[in-house]
Amino acid sequence: MSTLSEKMRLIREVESKSREEFGKEIGVPKRTIEGIENEGRVPRGDVVEKVAARWPRYAFWLITGNTDLPFHISPDRSTGTVLRVFENVSNLHPGSDDLMTRPEWFGKVQFIQRSDEKNDLYALIETIQPELMGIKQCIFIGSGMNLCSDGSGKNRLKDLASYLIQKGRADLIKTSELKICLRGDINTLFETKQIEESALQVPDLGKAEWLKKLYTNFTAWKMEGESYEPKFTWQDLK
Repeated sequence: MSTLSEKMRLIREVESKSREEFGKEIGVPKRTIEGIENEGRVPRGDVVEKVAARWPRYAFWLITGNTDLPFHISPDRSTGTVLRVFENVSNLHPGSDDLMTRPEWFGKVQFIQRSDEKNDLYALIETIQPELMGIKQCIFIGSGMNLCSDGSGKNRLKDLASYLIQKGRADLIKTSELKICLRGDINTLFETKQIEESALQVPDLGKAEWLKKLYTNFTAWKMEGESYEPKFTWQDLK
C-alpha cells in the first residue's frame, strides 16, 4: 500500500501542480512538500487535513487507501464513469411488465461476457436520464442468457429481442454492444450494484478462438433478433 507521502505526491501530479503551487493551495511552505516527497517524511496531521479539505474527493482514499465510487475516488480514477444499477431483473420477455423505466428512456444495451467463462452473460440497459456526478443509471439483466447455448440460454436472448421489438425499441438490438469483463469486476457489480464503465472492455478477438465464435453468435443475434440461432454451440467452443 502507498505511504501518505506517496499518496500526496500522486495527488499533486494528477492535479498538475508544482510543489510550490501545491503548497500554496493548502497553505504550507514548499520546503515542507519537498521534505515529504524527497525524504519520505510522514506528513503532519494538519497537513493531511488540509489536503483532504482542498480535494475532498480524494480524502477517503488518502486516509484509508480505499475508494467508494463515485464520490470517493483515487487520483488515478478521477475521470471514471460509474454504471449504477437501479432496476434489477432476471430476464425480460414479451408481455413482461417488471420495469418501472419506460422503454423510451432506454439508451443503450451492453452485454457483459466474463473473460474467463463462456457461459456467464449479463446485460446492462443504460437509460437516457441525465448523468449525475459521473453516474449512469442502468437496468441489470442478471441471469439465463448464453451466447453458446442452443437451449434456454438462446431462448432468453430471443425473449429479450422480442421484448425490445414489442416495446418499439428494435433499434437497440442492432446498436447493442458486447463487452468483456474480469471476474472481480463482475463480483463487484453483484455486491455493490455498480461497476466502473472502464471495466467493460471491447473484446480482442485475436486472443482466443472461443471469444471469436461467441462474437459471431452475438453478431447473429443483432441481425436476427427474435429469430436468432447460434452459429456455434458450446460443443464448438471446447
